[in-house]
Amino acid sequence: MRFRLPVSGLEVDVRPPSGTEEVLLADATACDWPLTLRLVALIAQPVDRDSFDWGELVVTDADALLLLTRRGLVAEVVSGEIACRNPECAEQVEVAFGASDYLEHHQPVRPHGVVELEDEGWFGFDDEHLHAAFRLPRCRDLVELAAAKDLEGDLLRRCVRPNGVSAGVLRRVVQAMESLAPLLAHDLDAACPQCGWTLSAHFDPQWFSVVELRQRALSVYADVHLIASAYHWSEAEILALPRERRRAYAEIAQSAA
Repeated sequence: MRFRLPVSGLEVDVRPPSGTEEVLLADATACDWPLTLRLVALIAQPVDRDSFDWGELVVTDADALLLLTRRGLVAEVVSGEIACRNPECAEQVEVAFGASDYLEHHQPVRPHGVVELEDEGWFGFDDEHLHAAFRLPRCRDLVELAAAKDLEGDLLRRCVRPNGVSAGVLRRVVQAMESLAPLLAHDLDAACPQCGWTLSAHFDPQWFSVVELRQRALSVYADVHLIASAYHWSEAEILALPRERRRAYAEIAQSAA
């Protein structure tokens, strides 16, 4: 699978997780950013680059990469259920949308007056009254600030210089950041078809995609057991098989048993 990331324009080739990556997912105790970066480093490769520091990837690009990978391996449609909070209703409401449409709706836009600075990855304004520079939040920021009590504030202190800009300038900076790299994790609104109440559900592409990829990987140990029992292959040999071939062997072994 080849994708072009929306913010950086980086082209990335992504292969399906092998048995080794599925073990990584199955063993995970948290579907967080450290796990995400480990997984991406194993299955993704930038086109025309020998190496890449995935911690430097802009968060919006990382979210898009995960959502596109999930689309390629699981399904185009993202769906889930939320319970209506009307105490007289409590209807289970399905929320569904297309991953491609979602990403198209959140395409980055360069705001008027925002310019690139000499420092790679940093932006500024061509307005002489706006003395501020900023960069976009990266995956490494989220990993290093995982325990922060004020994540948004700490992110801005890392990504905006100088520290202590006025509230008005900071608003302009945040608006520019959100245009250059629209947040893909936010609340989605829906209406209950039964009673009409407005419902809200938080969608986080990173968490949602990694959870689904982990669920897809949970069969790896049963597959290894079935194939090893039937054919006496080693764990390493079984994990090296492409996933679809491994699943086919496991199904044959299960039927034979």
